[in-house]
Amino acid sequence: MWKGGFILPKGLIRKNSLAEQLTEILRQNLENGDYQDGDKLPSETELMRQYDVSRLTVRAAIARLNAIGYIETRAGEGSYFKAFDRNRFMQEVSTKMLEPRMLDDINDFRRLIDVECIRLAIQNAGDADMDRLKEACDNFNNFLSSNTDLDADNTAHLVELDYKFHLTVCELSGNSLYPLAYMTAQEALKQYICANFQSRWRFNDSEHNAKAIDGFTRGHVDLYNAICERNFPKAKRFILAHIDYNIVALPKKN
Repeated sequence: MWKGGFILPKGLIRKNSLAEQLTEILRQNLENGDYQDGDKLPSETELMRQYDVSRLTVRAAIARLNAIGYIETRAGEGSYFKAFDRNRFMQEVSTKMLEPRMLDDINDFRRLIDVECIRLAIQNAGDADMDRLKEACDNFNNFLSSNTDLDADNTAHLVELDYKFHLTVCELSGNSLYPLAYMTAQEALKQYICANFQSRWRFNDSEHNAKAIDGFTRGHVDLYNAICERNFPKAKRFILAHIDYNIVALPKKN
């Protein structure tokens, strides 16, 4: 049941960007607990009266809330609030980035995001944070070393572990926007990672694959050690070499 929530007195909403302001007010109401999952949104007429805005503004705000996953509109019933799932939203956004031409752009994205996150992680991360990074590094290396047959399931899991390692570096930066950027681009990043694994793996060629495994694991260990040493020039050199090493696996832009 609707509890009222944060209400601005009539006339206090500025007359510019009304739809954006109403969207933000309703979003904050949900996040603050004034609305619960499944509560019905007040009617258009009630919202118009409550916030002293037009029906067009109310409908625009409802459309925005629908688009970002805060409400769902049911035909003939009205609109209902729903718990916002950040991970689901990020994944939905990131699926729009899967065009092949986007994969080359991931290299530029990583040169900016990864390098800066490493710099900030070296500056801000504590001992417990370094333990988290070591765990992510070990999880990747141990799985790869014990699963040399990269079938579809193993490859998918390995991609998740590699992504998690680099996402952990972003989280250690102490800047909440960098992990969100990584989450937004996660599907493109995972496709990028998968392309690199597949390009360097040869079935029935154990000698070649042993060298590939060594290269993958050493790259993570070298980067982890440089971050632990608080050595930014070394860590930057390792991550850029890692990115450059990956470029050859990506499909070329048309």
